[in-house]
Order: sequence, then C-alpha cells, then structure tokens
Amino acid sequence: MRWRVTVLGAVAGLVLAVARCGCLPDGGPDLPPAAAGPQIDGHFPVPSGSPSGAPGTGSGGSPAGEVGAASSTARSDAPGPLPTRGPGRPPHVVRAEEVEGPGHVRRGPAPETGSLPLPITSRRFPDLGFQRHGSVSVGSVADGFLVDGRELPLVGISAAVFPDYRVRGTNWGTDELVELIVTAAESVAAKYPGSVLQVANLAKAGGGALPWSISHKAGRDVDFGFYVVDDLGAQVLLPAMAGLRPPLGEIEVDGRTCRFDPARNWTLVEALLGARGVEVQYVFVADFLIRRMFEHAIASGASLHTLEQLRPVLRQPRGTRSHNDHFHVRVKCSVADRAEGCRDIVAGAEIVPSDDPAWQERVATLIRMLDEEDDPVRQAAAATRLSYLKPRGAGPVLLRFLRRCEDPHCRAGLQALSTLGLRPPPDLLVEVIGRSSDLDTVRTAFLLLRRQKPAVVKLLLPLLADARVLTADRGPYKARLVVRKEACLAVGWVGTLGDGDSIAPVLSDPDPDVRVAALWSLRALSASEVFPDAMAETPPADPVAGWRAWRKSHKDPARNLVESLKGLGYPLRRTRPEPSEARLFVKAILEADHISLNAQRTLNSMFDRKVSVRLEDKADPHWLWNRELSRLKRGGRGKR
Repeated sequence: MRWRVTVLGAVAGLVLAVARCGCLPDGGPDLPPAAAGPQIDGHFPVPSGSPSGAPGTGSGGSPAGEVGAASSTARSDAPGPLPTRGPGRPPHVVRAEEVEGPGHVRRGPAPETGSLPLPITSRRFPDLGFQRHGSVSVGSVADGFLVDGRELPLVGISAAVFPDYRVRGTNWGTDELVELIVTAAESVAAKYPGSVLQVANLAKAGGGALPWSISHKAGRDVDFGFYVVDDLGAQVLLPAMAGLRPPLGEIEVDGRTCRFDPARNWTLVEALLGARGVEVQYVFVADFLIRRMFEHAIASGASLHTLEQLRPVLRQPRGTRSHNDHFHVRVKCSVADRAEGCRDIVAGAEIVPSDDPAWQERVATLIRMLDEEDDPVRQAAAATRLSYLKPRGAGPVLLRFLRRCEDPHCRAGLQALSTLGLRPPPDLLVEVIGRSSDLDTVRTAFLLLRRQKPAVVKLLLPLLADARVLTADRGPYKARLVVRKEACLAVGWVGTLGDGDSIAPVLSDPDPDVRVAALWSLRALSASEVFPDAMAETPPADPVAGWRAWRKSHKDPARNLVESLKGLGYPLRRTRPEPSEARLFVKAILEADHISLNAQRTLNSMFDRKVSVRLEDKADPHWLWNRELSRLKRGGRGKR
C-alpha cells in the first residue's frame, strides 16, 4: 500500500510540475507575460518587510489579520512588495499582476475595519429603463460594485458562513455565484452526507472595498474553508479560516490533529468546475493541497490529461501568501452583466467586451441618449452608465454634453471622462468651474486640471481671485469648497517655480485654509520647506518680498530637492539627482507631500517614465518604483 501512495504522490507532483511549466500538449491557452501591476486573489502578497533606511515616515503599519482565527496558524494578511517576473519564468505560472491587473493593489496598511457589519456600498447605477433580471456585477473584481446582489444564507443545510464571519455582512454575491455555492455544497453533501461547506467572504451588500481584501468588490469572488476531518473521517467545523501544515494539510483543533480531506475537497472542485450557467475563472489553493487532491483523483480513475486541463484554473498563484487556509474562487462575468459594464481581468488587463453585440448595442443607445435626450437627468445617467462600459471613442459625445450641461448634471460628464482616463480641454474645465455652483462638479474639474501640463497654469491664475465658497449638505456635516484654495493646490500640482510669484500673495488671505493651501503650493513648486508652518497661522506682512528673496538663492527645484533630502538625513553625494542614487529618491516618496511629489517627478524624468504621481497613497508609487528600478537593474534599460 505504501508504494502505491508513493507512486500516486509522485504522479500528482509530476502533473503539478508539468502544469506549471506548460510542457504537456493541449493544456489550454498560454498566458502572456505579466503586465505591470499587483497581486492575485485580492489578498496581500508575501511580505518582505517594511521599507527601511528612509528618514521620516514609512509605509509600515499593523497587518490586517483575519478576525476570529481558529488557531495560531490562522492567516494574517500582511502588506509587502511583490516579487517581479524574472528572466526565463515559465509562461504558465500565474502571477499576481496577471490576475488583478495593473493598479489594483493596496500596498500599504489595510484600512481600519470599523464597526461590523460593514456599511452598505451606495454607488450610482441609474435606471434608464433597460431590461435586466436579477443581480448585476459592475466593473472588475478590483474596482467594481454590486447591484441587486443576492444574500447567501448565513446558515444552510450544506453551506454555512464561518461563525466568526457572520457579523461582517460579507455574504452577498451575484445570483450566479450564490447559486454556484449552494449547488456545489449540495453536491458534496450528496456524496458525503452531513458535510457542510464553510464560507468566508463574498462581497458586502452593494459591493465595494473590504478591509481584508483587494478584490471581492464586484460580487464574483468567494473564499471557502477546507473540508477538514478527524482520524475517524468525520468533518470538523472551524470558527474561521485557518492555515494547514504541509504536506498532509494538518491542523490542531481542540487538542486533536485534523487534516485536509482530499475526497470532499476534490468533489467540491469538480462541482465548481462542472457547474452550468456560470464559468469559474480561478480556484486558488496551495500547491501541496492540490497535490493531495490529485492523488485522490488519480486513485479514483482520473486521467493525467484531465488533471492537466485544470492548470489554468486550479493553482497557487506566484507572489502571494500560500493559499493554505482557503479556496479563493472567482467566476467570470455573465453574458448579461457584460452589457452592464462587468469586466474580467485576463493576463493583467481588464477585458472590455467590445466585440459583444449586446455591449455594442448598449453603448450606441447611451451615446444617442447623450446627444439627443432633452431630459438632463437622463443625459447625466447615460454618461454615468457609459463610463462603466469603458468604450473607446466616447470622448467627443461627453465633451459635447459638458459644453451645454447645467448643475448638477455636469458632474456626471466630468466623472465619466475621469473614469475613461480622458483629458478634456483645460479651457473647458475652467469654464465649467466658472459657471458651476455645485461643489462636486467644481472639485472634479479641479482634479482633472491636475492631470494637465504646466501650460494650464495661465488658465488657473485668474481663479486665485475667485472668492466663491461652495457648500454641500452631507447629512451629519456640511462640505465646504473654497475655489481659490483649490486653485492654489492645482497650481502646486502642475506649475513651475516661477508660478510661486502668483501664489505668494495668497499667504495674506484672511481664510486660514487658503493660506495653508498657498503654503503647500509654494513648497510643492520649490521642493523645499520655504516658509515655516507658522506662516499659515499668522499672515506675514509682505509674503511676496519674502518669497522672492528666498527664490533668488534657490532657483533650481532639482537642487532644492537634493538639499531638502540631505537635511532629512539622506546620504546623497551629488548636488543634483542622479540615476546612481535613484533608490534614495524612491525612499523619499514616503516623505511629506512636497518632497514626495518632486521625488516622483524626478524619477519619471530621470528614467523617461510616465508613472502616475500619487500622494493619497504613497505606498503605491513607492512599490511601483522599487519594482521599476529592479527591472532596470536586470535589463540595463533607462535614461542615462
């Protein structure tokens, strides 16, 4: 018997090894090389430690652990950099970035959980009279949301949410996903009576971000606990997901050694992959547990060819923490949902189903509504819905809408342009700001202006004299927007050192918020502290004279940045930024805004790149630039 188990284990291991390198024929489509981006199933990648050596702030923080872990082996999600693709990587090893897509990653500390259950997400999905039935998954698993989702019962006959997870409110999914969970659990219970599939997170009502995951936003992801049995073969239920030890998948429960049951878990996988009406895109699980299921499958008569066919779907993704505590299952967009804006991620890219007739018809209908409707409410709704579909060529119709729209409907057009990554003409944005009294419209227009080139400053300068204060009722509080404050911030984002001459007079503004914005802008333009914080509290007598005197001896922002970093303890040896010291500028991304902003711009200029400059989550560009420098070092590429 022992030799038989050994042989089966060797065969299963061979199948796994072959599946990784893609050596067997007819094994499914090749996955292209990794695109730039993050990790895989919505959980944090393997940590490699917090950034060290950078003076000032860091991107560390307490990792976000799973609530109610069953034992010390329960998983603890921890942020950390993701290993990148090295030379010669087999083409069939799925990397994190190939599954989540570029830009969809949280590399800093997870947000606070707050009170449970999680609040319901409220996202605009205006009803335009289109016929639809049931739930709708909008967007991708990493940035989407859920409309009219179905609730999975917390406790059912053959499937139940983990006890420690029932308070979260994360038991919502698409109709297809919830139906899949129930039918797959029933299949296992039919073969092994009394079996209960333990379920962790799906999505929250309405979808959107979860504190524990990067994905799980669009109602198409679910985490399952494993079927675990004792020495007598009876299932043992756990209070939460818990890690199993290789090679057998063992875990201590109440003083007993229990283990992964390959029979029940393989039956679950078969039921998931064989379901009708829904297509499973991925089942992520640790390699040693796949090996155990393959041993069982081979002993039960499964062929090597059958198992090898599963390799694009059933796997442990590279670059993430071992999936030794759960199955992560993702289903593809339904045909109906694709016409509503649902997008799968394949090989690192969101797939816009532009060849789908239903999608094409919906896009054409929405464009006609934007151009021909008389009702501004329906026009704004059409702009919003159009942004979810992400069609190419929607820019002209959205710009026509913006030129004639009125408050508060212009906001929908601006947000659609922002979502589609389009840059409207800056003069149009300034025009919208000038004629709008809607706070959200004006704020969105300013955010779009920050994406423009320095030439836009000449359009922003007149807004420094705009004394309007816009407000909006937010329920428990009232939001406030000061136009000249936003203009100051925008100049700081896109301007040059000389534009500080127009910002300096604003330091005398009677509004302290405007003075703080002016000081921020001067620091951003100069890459230096310039003036102390106290200057924003007490307006100076002649800020223009003070600024000009300082600028006379600090004419080069690049040198200013180097001097600022030296003052913070950075061991820079050059007087200007040099590629040989690029790692120090990457560390500087985690510093104060004016340092971070200029460090990111310097790196883009140094290596002729166009990496997005971000300040709201500095861990993102910090991670991206660390990865980029590693690639440049390996490939010898970059601007010299």
